[in-house]
Parts: sequence; C-alpha cells; structure tokens
Amino acid sequence: MNRIGYIQNKYPEQRCIINKTKNNYVNLSRFNFARYAYYIDKLRGADFSNFQFIFIGIVPSSVKMMHFFNFITPQKKNWVTTFETSLPRCRELISIHHNPDYVDGIKRCPAVEKKLKWIASEHCKAIIALSQSAKKIQKNILNVYSEYKDTIENKIHVVAPPQKILISNNSKKELNETDEIRVLFVGGDFYRKGGAETVIALNNIVRKNNIKLSLTVIGDLARKNNYVLKEWKDDEGFYKKVSEIIEQEPWIVHHQSLSNYEVLNLMQQSHVGLLPTWSDTYGYSVLEMQASGCPVITTNVRALTEINNEHCGWVIKLPLNKYSELAIDSQEKKDSFRNTIISGIENAILELNSKRGLIQVKSTNSLDRIIAQHDPEDYKSQLEKIYDKCS
Repeated sequence: MNRIGYIQNKYPEQRCIINKTKNNYVNLSRFNFARYAYYIDKLRGADFSNFQFIFIGIVPSSVKMMHFFNFITPQKKNWVTTFETSLPRCRELISIHHNPDYVDGIKRCPAVEKKLKWIASEHCKAIIALSQSAKKIQKNILNVYSEYKDTIENKIHVVAPPQKILISNNSKKELNETDEIRVLFVGGDFYRKGGAETVIALNNIVRKNNIKLSLTVIGDLARKNNYVLKEWKDDEGFYKKVSEIIEQEPWIVHHQSLSNYEVLNLMQQSHVGLLPTWSDTYGYSVLEMQASGCPVITTNVRALTEINNEHCGWVIKLPLNKYSELAIDSQEKKDSFRNTIISGIENAILELNSKRGLIQVKSTNSLDRIIAQHDPEDYKSQLEKIYDKCS
C-alpha cells in the first residue's frame, strides 16, 4: 500500500482520485508554493493565472507518487494527472475549443512548450482523459507540438469516471396515464447548463398542452455568465423573464442549492432529468441521474454523447465545431442554438407524455449503461494498473 499525493479536495478529486484504490491518499495542498503565486495573480485582477493548475512545492519522502486533476508539475517525483479538456490548462489554450472551425486557435508559444516538456518527462507516467472528447482536443494540441506528440500520446488513457448504482430497482419510475411527470434540472451554473431553456420549454408545454408535470430546479440564478455566448450575452430582460416564470408558476420548485444527499434523493424520485447544457466538460450529474434510474435529456456537446444516447435518454443535436463545442459568432447563431435546445426539450417531454412506457425502458437502459461502463471496481482496477507504472 502506497501513499499517493493529491492537490485539492474538490468534487473532481473526490469523484476520480481520492480513496478510489486501496492506497493511502495524502493532501499536499499546503505544500504547493505555486498556489500562493496564483492568489497574488488573482489579487492583481488577473482573469486567469497560469499558476492555477501547477504544483511546485515540497513532497514528503513518504509519498510514493502524485495523482492530480488538471494539474501538472516539473517536480522530479512520479506523477499522473486526470484531465477534463486538455493539458496544460493555461491561458494560451483555455478557450481554443470554443472557436469556430475557420479560426486557427492553436499557436506555438514558449509558455505551452515549457509545460509540455513537463508532461513529456519521464516523471509523468500517464495522463488520464475523462473522455474521448478530451483525448481528441489533446491530440490536436500535440499536432502543433510534433516533437512531443508521440511521447505524450503514448501516455494518454481514457478512463470514464466511476459511478455506483443508487437504486435497488426502478419500479417506482413507472408512469401511468394520470401520473404527473416529475422533471428535475440540476446545474449550479444555471444559465450555462441550460436552466433558462428548461424553464422556457416546460412553460411552453404547460401553457399549450394539457399535461400534468412538475419541475424541480436546483441552480443559482445569480450565475448569469454563460461564457459560451461571448459578446452576445443575454440582457437583464431575459434574466427577469426566466426568474418571473420560476417565481410565479406553482408547478416549479426552485432551490439555489441542496446537499448532495438531497439532490440524489430527488433524482431517485424523478422521472426525467435535464442537462441541456451550452458547454460541459463531462456531465457528472448525468451519471448520477442514470444511476438513479432517471433518464436524461441532454445536448450533444463534448462528452455527452459518450454517456447519453437515444437508447437510454434523449439527445438534442446541435451543430458543433470540430471539438464538439458550440461556437457562437453572431446573435443569429445564438438565437438559433437556443431555439433548437428549447424545441428539443419540448419534443422529448411530449414524446414521453404520449409514450409513457418509454420512461421504464429508458430507466432500465440507463441503469444497464452505468453498470457496464462506470463500474467502480473496474475503475479501481484500471487506476491500479496505471499506478503500477510509477513503481
């Protein structure tokens, strides 16, 4: 049994690293000197600090290796890192995947090259992509830095996050003709995750159709910065319209936040979940809803088509760039994307209402998908094989 260092105790680390194998995991955050440089950058008003995802510090001799999430290091101690989009996570690369295809967003620069050398070094034993989508973005970066391409590509492993099953059976998901359809939206970053489109679409359905449904919204309405929209951001009138629907409609219940226990309980009680997101690196909530026997309506951005499909849920198909992202370069394109998301939600709910047996079928298929592709024991085995390379 080895001691394995990690940097943060946030949700991604809890999801993918800490205590996922039989080893002992040690928090090294207090030993990371780079984080102090990051805080100084933030105090100076920097939008993005290139010290944010770097570990430079003291590693106790008892720590055998390190496992990061999005972090990299020049330290001469064996390490691996799990990443959600690309490495290095730095100012020069942070938004390249949101560019339209006609924009060449990857250009050589010394800052990126310096950090790629760290990843190519003998001390970096593996980089673990959460998805095929992340691997694709990483490979496109390496195409520009061909001298590191083969070395780093050989270190890439795609390992989907683990997810345990959260219900013993899905008999309570059965939806009879007179039952109310219970819909759940979970997204702290309410507007980027598609919360507004969810509220508008379901309000349209309730007004136009004689359908009994309830919507529980868990999300922070104050988080209005949908970075995907760039300079075509929504105005206060739009936010006010969405807030008024939530406040006035009796079939909507809103929580700014709930404990993880309460959220999982709501997933187990709901018929269908929603993540009609404008951008998402993975979509952990989709895994949790599927593991609760709650099929999900999602968009097709990034890794979502790797974890959701028409067999186990509903997918809203949007025109994407080469990185499977939405690339907005006009007000017209933003409006078109929004209309597609709204109509996609409406079509899925209307189909579910007219074919109520679908909920049981897709619920069962969701559970089967989680068992087959996100088994915690399988994840543990894959991680231990990667760790063995560090011995």
